[in-house]
Amino acid sequence: MHQEADIIFVGGGTAACVAAGRLAASNPGLEILVVEQGSDNFKDPSVTTPALYLTHADPESKNTIHWKGTKSDAANGRETGTTSGGILGGGSSINFMMYAQPAASYLIQTILPKLPKSTWVYALLWGFPQQTILWIFRLGMALGDAGSKIRPTPDELKELGPAFNQYWKERFESAPDKPAVIQVIFNGFFGPPFLVPEGLRLILCTNFLGYPMSRGHVCISSADPYAPPNFRSGLIEEQADVEFDSSVDHFLREVVRRMPSYRGEPASLHPKFPEGSVAGCVRLDEPPSKEQDNLVYTPEDDKVLEDFIRQSAEATPHSVGTVRMAPKAKGGCVDDRLNTTNVLTKSTDLSILPGSIGANSYSTALMMGEKAAILIAEDLRLNLP
Repeated sequence: MHQEADIIFVGGGTAACVAAGRLAASNPGLEILVVEQGSDNFKDPSVTTPALYLTHADPESKNTIHWKGTKSDAANGRETGTTSGGILGGGSSINFMMYAQPAASYLIQTILPKLPKSTWVYALLWGFPQQTILWIFRLGMALGDAGSKIRPTPDELKELGPAFNQYWKERFESAPDKPAVIQVIFNGFFGPPFLVPEGLRLILCTNFLGYPMSRGHVCISSADPYAPPNFRSGLIEEQADVEFDSSVDHFLREVVRRMPSYRGEPASLHPKFPEGSVAGCVRLDEPPSKEQDNLVYTPEDDKVLEDFIRQSAEATPHSVGTVRMAPKAKGGCVDDRLNTTNVLTKSTDLSILPGSIGANSYSTALMMGEKAAILIAEDLRLNLP
């Protein structure tokens, strides 16, 4: 191993690997060092076999970093956290080989204005990632068995609370391609097996808020570099998120109640609605009728559902924005050339995004790695085709 390096990437995540690979391929004489705390992913069966990806969700997995959050009153006193990749390749090594682009309006309105030569960059955004993972498109595969991207109708907005309506006007109304929620139905149950009543076959229905309003924080907690950070996920701390999550739960349940495979709900995995409530769990012996009225929830039912959401909601492993790109006066930490404020380093990973991308974050990380390679090459006057 060489004693000196021209460029050092601290953390071998997706963006860093892409940037390092691009620079190395175009500049063979360059000494590039990628420092990764986790193991090498080369020929690791749990990385190359999608069917084994759920092993990374195991709290004991050595390929996943589990970030423990502080207790949250919004989450009924739970310590809500998140996860990230703890292996070479970062999250791309442990997340089902998924590639999903965020809404174009998000990139145009939020990301591109913060980058130099934004009109020129946009032409490259979809070119580089496609070159990077072109082989993926030779094979079709869907993780979820069914799904939808949903935006509430004007009538549905009237039924939602004032907190969400204000957020809708600020973030969604002018961007019709932004999904407020992503709903996915899985053929099976991903939770602990002991929660499943014996003899039942389950489908799992999930809601992912595309652009939640809630925000958390992460700060150093000690001069000891190995001390865990002070991390607050911020999960469902804003009432707007709870209001909307409750509403889309109503919608998804109505969809499932009309599916031929529907036979009811396991009470142990559902909210405990008041005795006699029409929202209570049922058991059927045959397929349901497609012609049926929607459930009418009482205020008491909605309160039970809100408590259930606060008790069971979790963050997805796509958290971003801990050192977001923005002017320092507005709480930013990174400028438009990826320079970190008051530190002689560049930052190039999902931590610099100013907000959620409403999609699996792999494609965005790839794009960021490509852009980082361009900016680094310009700064160091390196070759980059």
